[in-house]
Amino acid sequence: MTTASTVHAILARCLIDATFCEHLASHKGDVLGRFGLDDAASRDFMNLDFRIVRRFAGQITKVQSNGLWQWFPFTRQMLKSLGLELEVFTAYSAQYQRARATRELNRAEQTSDFVKFLFMQPCVSQLDVYPGLRDLLLHEELNWSVQTAAAAGGGMKSPDPRLGPRSGDGTAVGLNLPEDRSPEDLVPVVRGFLRVGEFCYDPLEIIAALKADALGRRSRSKSSRFRVYWADAGRGELRIMDLDQIGASLLSHVDGRQSICAIVSKADAGGPVGDRAVDFMGFFRTALGLGMLELRLP
Repeated sequence: MTTASTVHAILARCLIDATFCEHLASHKGDVLGRFGLDDAASRDFMNLDFRIVRRFAGQITKVQSNGLWQWFPFTRQMLKSLGLELEVFTAYSAQYQRARATRELNRAEQTSDFVKFLFMQPCVSQLDVYPGLRDLLLHEELNWSVQTAAAAGGGMKSPDPRLGPRSGDGTAVGLNLPEDRSPEDLVPVVRGFLRVGEFCYDPLEIIAALKADALGRRSRSKSSRFRVYWADAGRGELRIMDLDQIGASLLSHVDGRQSICAIVSKADAGGPVGDRAVDFMGFFRTALGLGMLELRLP
């Protein structure tokens, strides 16, 4: 006679070992034969709907991952509104279990692991299946990653407003350069941390709809837009600003090593400029005036 403890042990292993659960679901006879079950218990397992078991495992993973939503409250709210939250965690359960079994993750690593998983899910990656879900997740991921990077870098130290663009050794450099130098030779460097995002739907509009409990009633218009997420040391806060495609392309190439001339060449090769006359130096002067960039001699 099969004991309750044997049945409980099999079910418990299904909940904490997704690989075992999948193998049992697809090879019931072979796997169950190892446990010496009686005919009644074997029949019960043969007739068991393992989709229920997987969803229960997903529910456990959801509870265990509750702290990961601190920076993603509106992504979670949208998933709930669409009825996708349990589906997502059921799919995530196997990856979560493997990560816990192989290494000790801190909260930032757990969050990064989970967000990467979310971006690969069809409900997020297929942009027109659930319009705006990917954009909302990207918005909150950019918010989280920039502020986390700023905090890890020692906080937001206010720059000295009396200094102009600085050279590599920290001395002030005016834009009145030697005759053998032009402004395009300067190397732009980000002050603080920033990332640029491209959106198909406006995540701020989606957040407003979620706050008003009107997600299903408000239509969402699809239009490409770019925003920079910048940890502003001067203000000690995250700033989110709209960009045009050219500005987004220029900023995405700023890495502290390339000159303005090299960055403009790459942005031009990328296609956003076309035949238009663009004041590239004007863009960099504006970013410099905001305190977003500093310019250094190569």
